[in-house]
Amino acid sequence: MNIDTNKLREIAKRATPGPWKWWTGNSAKRLTAGRGPDGGVLHTTMVRRDHADVACGVADVDHISAVDPTTVLALLDQVERLQFENAQLSALIDIPKLQDFAKAVVLEATHQ
Repeated sequence: MNIDTNKLREIAKRATPGPWKWWTGNSAKRLTAGRGPDGGVLHTTMVRRDHADVACGVADVDHISAVDPTTVLALLDQVERLQFENAQLSALIDIPKLQDFAKAVVLEATHQ
């Protein structure tokens, strides 16, 4: 899966800042952004009698849609792969030997 991290970053920056928490009151759940039970991320509204709907800002809808389980798992796979590669590369680099090599190159370059 190819993840457009720049697009995800844009979407996340436009969304309501977190952390988000669920609140329940009057038999209705609300997703809030830490500003109390009606914090404004997602809440139910009554459109007409016996028909409830949810209200959510466009930026938050985009964010919720973009951060689906498949995307999160792919991002975690990418993080784990990069951590593994970083550990392998770090193990290959022996700092004292690298410093000795750099000194030898500098000495050789100054004697020519």
